[in-house]
Amino acid sequence: MNRKKLLKTIVSLLLSLLIVISTIALISVTVLRTTIFSEKYYLQLLKSDTYQRLVKDAIESDVEAQSSYVGIPSEVLLAGFNDKLLLAQLNEYMINTARYLNFESDIISPSYSADLFLPALKKFLDNDAAANDYIPTANQYSLLIEVADDTSGIIEKHINIFQLNLFKDAKAFNALHAKVYNFSNLGLYILFSWLISIACLFLLHFRQSRKWIPYLLTSLWLSGSIICIPALVLRLLNLVRQLAIDTPYIKYAMETLHNSLLLGFLLPTLLLFMLSSTGLILYIYRAKS
Repeated sequence: MNRKKLLKTIVSLLLSLLIVISTIALISVTVLRTTIFSEKYYLQLLKSDTYQRLVKDAIESDVEAQSSYVGIPSEVLLAGFNDKLLLAQLNEYMINTARYLNFESDIISPSYSADLFLPALKKFLDNDAAANDYIPTANQYSLLIEVADDTSGIIEKHINIFQLNLFKDAKAFNALHAKVYNFSNLGLYILFSWLISIACLFLLHFRQSRKWIPYLLTSLWLSGSIICIPALVLRLLNLVRQLAIDTPYIKYAMETLHNSLLLGFLLPTLLLFMLSSTGLILYIYRAKS
C-alpha cells in the first residue's frame, strides 16, 4: 500500500469515526430536547389520568392521616381542595420546571393558598361550639390557621414532584445541569459536523464512486449498535421498576421518563441499525457479483 492510499484510508477512518460520534451526539441531543428539556413532555405527563389520580390519592391519604391527628374529619379538611385548581397548579409547576431546566427562570416552589381551607374549618368549629354549648377562643381560631397551613403544605409537597429546590445550592448538580443543557443546544453544530463529514468522505472518494459507501454504512451501523443494544437491554430489564420508590406518582413519573428516554434512543438507532445492515449486505452482494 503506497503512502497516498494509506493516508486516504486513515483520513477515511477518521471521518468515519467523526460520523459515528456526530450521529450518537445528534440522537442524544434530539432525545434530550424532546424529553428532559421539553415543556411539552412535562405537560404530556400531566395529562395522564393515571398521574393525576395518583397525586390526588397521595394527597387524600396524607390528609386522612392529618385528620386522625387533629381530630377534624377529612372531608372538612378537603373542603378547600379543588381538582381544577390542583390541575392548574400542577400545570404551572410543570411549566416552571421546564423553564428552570432551560435556564429561563429561577426555581419557583408551588403555592396552594391556605385561605381556601379556612371557611370550612371555621364553620366546623362554630358548629361544634353550638352543639356542645361553648364559645370558641382566639387560640382555637389560630389553631385552625395552622391546620389550614398544614393541609396546604401537604398539597404543595405532592405538587412539587421533582423537589428541585433541594438542589438549588448543590454545586455538583448545578454543574451537571449546565453541562447537559449546553450540550443539548449543540444540535445545529453537530448536524453541520455530521453533514460536513459525509461530504468530505464523498469528495475523498470522488473518483471511486462507490468507495465512500461502505465507510458511511459502517459508521451508521456502529452508531446504531452502540446505542440500540444497551438501550434494548435496559428496556428489557426495566430497572426502574426495581427501585424502592414508595410514592406511586413519583414511581410512575420515573418509569414514564425512563421509558421515554429509552424509546427515544432505541427507535431511531434500531431503524438506523437495520437500514445500514441492509445497505451493507446489498453492497457486499453487488461487489461480489
